[in-house]
Amino acid sequence: MKKRANRVFGRRDFLKQAACLVPLVLSVDALAAGPFPTKTVTIICPYQPGGLTDITSRRLAERLSAMWGQPVIVDNRPGAGGNLGAGMVARAVPDGHTLLITSYEALMISSAAKLNLGFDPIVDLAPVALIGDVELWFLAPAKAPYNNMREFVEYGKKNPGKINMGSIGIGSAHHLGLLQINSVTGASIEHVPYKGVSMVQDLVAGNIDAAFSSRLSTAGMVSEGKLKILGVAGNRRSTLYPDVPTFADSGLASVVVPYAQAVFVSAKTPSDIIARLNEDIRKVLQEPAVKEKFASEGVVVGTLSPADFNARIRKELVIVEQVIATNNLKFE
Repeated sequence: MKKRANRVFGRRDFLKQAACLVPLVLSVDALAAGPFPTKTVTIICPYQPGGLTDITSRRLAERLSAMWGQPVIVDNRPGAGGNLGAGMVARAVPDGHTLLITSYEALMISSAAKLNLGFDPIVDLAPVALIGDVELWFLAPAKAPYNNMREFVEYGKKNPGKINMGSIGIGSAHHLGLLQINSVTGASIEHVPYKGVSMVQDLVAGNIDAAFSSRLSTAGMVSEGKLKILGVAGNRRSTLYPDVPTFADSGLASVVVPYAQAVFVSAKTPSDIIARLNEDIRKVLQEPAVKEKFASEGVVVGTLSPADFNARIRKELVIVEQVIATNNLKFE
């Protein structure tokens, strides 16, 4: 009898504790089912107005505002290579009302380099949605003696130390791409880092031998015959110039130069809010007018879930970490 009494007591005790948890479960369900957003949403753009990220931010702000019936504003916060704005979002109230739209490769590089930022861009920010992969061209002056990536690499191998590539800075995705090209091919192409906007002008003038640039930034110069495309980074051919080989076509399939626009929030943001943001952003990206506009700028809109996007970032982060460690890069 005593043994039976203990069993009854245990069951009653369990039911009592379970009853106490019911209000907590209901409160979580109520939060998940609640309306969102409930106030103005701020998109932090960590770069100057007028660039690709700013244009992307304003395009999404307009469409999301119409969808949500709430104001969506863009706040440009340039500085520290995009990390100033990223830090603001990492430290923001984690309720989904403060978003970061940025080129996510900058976050990976900052995290892999272990920069002293007061936050970790990968740990303290949660991926929400991939807006789209940006078509990235490898360009040369129109009069250059090479016309594609294979010829460029061969020219570099035959002329070690006499050919160079400009980039937007030491440790940038462009610089890391060059280091991978040298490693894979055995070429010795020199790096010329830039901090201003003169790189493309110098490329046109023939002061540097090659450079990466987005289609949006240089399509006009290519059509005018001032520059020529040697290759397209990645494995997707250009819709504007489908005859130009990709890196994968050119024996550079292992060279990863991520260049994409994406949305992030504070890592403490509830998963249901992240899922809602992902769903709504993907709906906007699939609107025919929005999708067509991005395509005209060389951006293939994203369709990844938060989990799939996070997996992609983690995979590419390993490559970035390896390139930085192998080349013992020191960041300014």
